[in-house]
Amino acid sequence: DGGFELHRKVPYDYDSEYQDIYFRIAMALIGGHITVHEALLYQSEANRGVHTAGSGRFLRDFPGRLILYPLQASMCAIIFFGGEWNDALVAAICGLAAGLVEYALSC
Repeated sequence: DGGFELHRKVPYDYDSEYQDIYFRIAMALIGGHITVHEALLYQSEANRGVHTAGSGRFLRDFPGRLILYPLQASMCAIIFFGGEWNDALVAAICGLAAGLVEYALSC
């Protein structure tokens, strides 16, 4: 009768793999290739990382994410700010410190 609405929280992340998976689920549902129940199951599997490589799951969460902070900070220092390798080293140390703070706060 249309009197019931189901709201499901989708993880908000800039990860293009997850965005692609959710987009494909939505398009399959809209196209009538899967049912609503199947779409919810696929969404739950995507959220748990069932269809994702182990390396991707490791880097998405702590402690694996700690690898990305220094790398990202150092490359930004060089590429966007025209820094030298010494600047990249300082940025990497700062990135690691920021990652450790976020890791400590997320526990």
